[in-house]
Amino acid sequence: MKKNISVEIKVTDRCNLDCFHCVNNDCPDHGKDLDAGLFVEKLARWVDNQGSSSYMITEVRMTGGEPLLNLHTVTEIARTCCSLGIQSGINTNATLLDAPTARLLKKSGLEIVKISFDSIDETTLRQIRGPRASLAKTITGIHTAVENGFHVILRYTLCSFNRDQLVACYRMAREIGVEKFQVKPLIRAGRAIGSSGFLSREELCRAFEELAVIVNGPIARPEILCWPSKDTTSLTVKACAGINKIYFSTSYKAYFCNYLPWTDEIGDLTRDTLEDLLQRRSIKVCEGRSSYPLLTGCRQIEYLSAGTNAF
Repeated sequence: MKKNISVEIKVTDRCNLDCFHCVNNDCPDHGKDLDAGLFVEKLARWVDNQGSSSYMITEVRMTGGEPLLNLHTVTEIARTCCSLGIQSGINTNATLLDAPTARLLKKSGLEIVKISFDSIDETTLRQIRGPRASLAKTITGIHTAVENGFHVILRYTLCSFNRDQLVACYRMAREIGVEKFQVKPLIRAGRAIGSSGFLSREELCRAFEELAVIVNGPIARPEILCWPSKDTTSLTVKACAGINKIYFSTSYKAYFCNYLPWTDEIGDLTRDTLEDLLQRRSIKVCEGRSSYPLLTGCRQIEYLSAGTNAF
């Protein structure tokens, strides 16, 4: 039986926002764009030979930076995925997602739009996403994605700055009619290291249960990401968001997860085949207080296993 795996590829280092917790330290001032040519060539070659592979690529997710700053590459990869029968999507802040862009993405075959949505208050949003953030543009982008028929996921980065807005943001997600509302506790990686944004384990558990109380029906289904302690919440939990994923940088370096230290390089798509990299991606289970398979070196698990009150 083939193992399902998703491919996450960073299409640009550039971003139009300046988030306090960016794991990649991306910014508006500089950065590299991915040239899609090599990726689409190697993906197509893998599909031609997938009968002998022990893996099944279920999705290609394009990230950044802000992927819509490299729209040509996004649409090129999406068209390729569509022709190969592979689902594709983007992770975006949605501030650049206007109606013409949405129609272009839809025409290219893109199916999933995952949007960062952290606050219903402009001041808090800018505290998290930087001075260029715009609540109006974010909400407009969410509506645009829903209206154009994408599978829309909202991701809420839960931290001390927006702890009191979790329930309100979920309610708005439900009113808009998105498919899923993901909550990801702030992770000690990238710019977030050393910040005052972290919540204790107890505070996170209380927040999850407050959310669980108001969940009703299939719209905006809540899901907790990177949270291995299933016994602490009645909500759906995805203990490790990177366990069935391979991540590529704009330089085609391959990693287990972009939240892990960059020394954990699997290989390089410029010299390795995609199949070689998939096979090389051996998962090591992190023992601790969880029965879930987890990536060794995960910052969340390190803190949980150490028994500290904050991640």
